[in-house]
Amino acid sequence: MKSKFVIINGEEYCLKQMTTETINDFTILFNATKKQKVSPEYFLRKFSNCPSAEFYFGFLLYKEKMAVAHCGAIPIVSVMNGENIIIGHVGDTVTHANFQNKSLNKFLTNHLIEFCSQKNIDFLFRFPNKVNSAIVKDKYNWIQCGNLVTISVKMQSLLLFKILTKLKFIDFYETLFKVFLRTFYKETFNPDYIEYKDKLIIPRNINYLKYKKYNNSYCLEFTNKLYIWVKIDDGLVIGDTNAKNDDEASLIVNKIKTLCFWGGLHKCKFVFSSEHPAYKLFKGFGVVETGNPIMVKPIKEKSLYEHVILNGSDQNTF
Repeated sequence: MKSKFVIINGEEYCLKQMTTETINDFTILFNATKKQKVSPEYFLRKFSNCPSAEFYFGFLLYKEKMAVAHCGAIPIVSVMNGENIIIGHVGDTVTHANFQNKSLNKFLTNHLIEFCSQKNIDFLFRFPNKVNSAIVKDKYNWIQCGNLVTISVKMQSLLLFKILTKLKFIDFYETLFKVFLRTFYKETFNPDYIEYKDKLIIPRNINYLKYKKYNNSYCLEFTNKLYIWVKIDDGLVIGDTNAKNDDEASLIVNKIKTLCFWGGLHKCKFVFSSEHPAYKLFKGFGVVETGNPIMVKPIKEKSLYEHVILNGSDQNTF
């Protein structure tokens, strides 16, 4: 589908699928709505390198040649019990301020669900904020299956880096930190990291982990086959680890403290699902806050969402 005209509450809009040709229009909409300055190149990396054979499943509504609303999902292909399972991570849902309360998001969400049902998607998931989660649950019939939980851990770093951060030399210290990471820590996609009992943990998918590098996310091996999935975001966000006991959790925290000190990072948060096995291991190391709800929308009649633990370190928490 390239484009078609649709009627929503008596008004005509043009519906287009997200492609490389519409990324500029989406970027303008996103920046205007979110008050940010994200480049089209960033979204091109995000949408055109999805961890499956498919391009990003996204749809835009236009009014008089201007993009006014968007909803889409990143397809993630993983394996459960020897069978492929495709999951869609919904994100970057935006509606222009002048087009709020016109049912545009509801239309796009329903269209996305219908589209995904034709693409063999098992279920969709998203991390809406607490305000939007009530709408997603009550109006759109999504199911809450836990919450993201943040654990803030105080870090010490060299004074020089604190000064650079306060002076907003963020790009400089992120570049320096990446060099530091690759010098002292092994970036890995070792299959040993993937398995966890009878449940599937997202993002424990090799293609997905490689894909997430577009937004400064890395999978690192610390020692003794201990792994962490991190994102650099004016600090360090840890979104997953395979620590299995208290000793391994303590080892990881101590390694991270050393990493942050010499790498110049003064903030660190663990972001886990409340269902994640690591949550109980790490909650004693910092200040715990309940974050965004985890919402799912089953697409298949016999969806496997109850056998999946969903995580997301790409929360911009700082």
